[in-house]
Amino acid sequence: MEPKARKKIFIPVVTVLALLALALYAFGLFEDDSRQVTGYADPAGGHYSGAMLNGKYEGQGTLILPEGDRYEGSFRTGMIDAQGKYISTENWVYEGGFAEGKPSGGGVFSTADGGSYQGVFRLGDITGDGSFSSKDGWSFTGSFRDGEFVTGKLTLKDGSSYEGPFAEGLAEGEGVYRHVEKGKELWRYEGAFSAGQRHGRGTLITFDPEGKSIMTDSGIWEKNMLK
Repeated sequence: MEPKARKKIFIPVVTVLALLALALYAFGLFEDDSRQVTGYADPAGGHYSGAMLNGKYEGQGTLILPEGDRYEGSFRTGMIDAQGKYISTENWVYEGGFAEGKPSGGGVFSTADGGSYQGVFRLGDITGDGSFSSKDGWSFTGSFRDGEFVTGKLTLKDGSSYEGPFAEGLAEGEGVYRHVEKGKELWRYEGAFSAGQRHGRGTLITFDPEGKSIMTDSGIWEKNMLK
C-alpha cells in the first residue's frame, strides 16, 4: 500500500479584489467636507452608501460594484481598508482584514464550491498560518505560501494523514504518514518523502487491529519500495 499523494492544490486567491483599478473615490462637490450619502453613483459605475470626507469614501460604508459584487465595511481615503466583508456574485465571500483594497491580515474565505479557509492573507494571497477545509472531506492546517501548502498536517477524508513539509502540493522532506481504515491506524511511515512517495531513509510500522505494533521495516526507500 502506498501513501495517497495529492496533486498540487491551489486554493483560489482573492486577487479579483483588485479594487485599486476602480475609482474608489467620489469627485462630488459638497458644501460640507464630510457627510453621509445614500445611493451615490460612483464614477466607475457602482453605488455607495455611507460616510464621505473631502469627496472620498471614509469610515463605514457599503459599495456595490458595477458587476454586482458588494463590499460592506471600512474605507480610508477612498480605499477599502481595515475590516470588512466582500460578497461576490460568483458565490464566494471574504470577511476580515483589508489593506490597499485587498485581503490582508486575518480573515475567512468561503469558496464557491463549499470550502473554507481561515487564517492569514497578504495583499490578496493566502500566505501565512491557517486552515482549509474542503467540502470533499479533506483538510489542511499549517502554513501557506501563495495558496500552496508549505508545512503542516493534511488529513484525508478516510482519516489518513500526512504531517510535514510540502513542495508543489506533495509530501517532500522528513514527515509522518498515518494510514487509517475504518477509524484504525493500520500502518505508519516516518522518514523521508519525495514527490509524495516514500523515498530515502525511513521506517514503516505495521499495527494489528488493537493498535499493537507487529512489524517494523527500516532502511532506504525508493519510490515507496524498501531497497
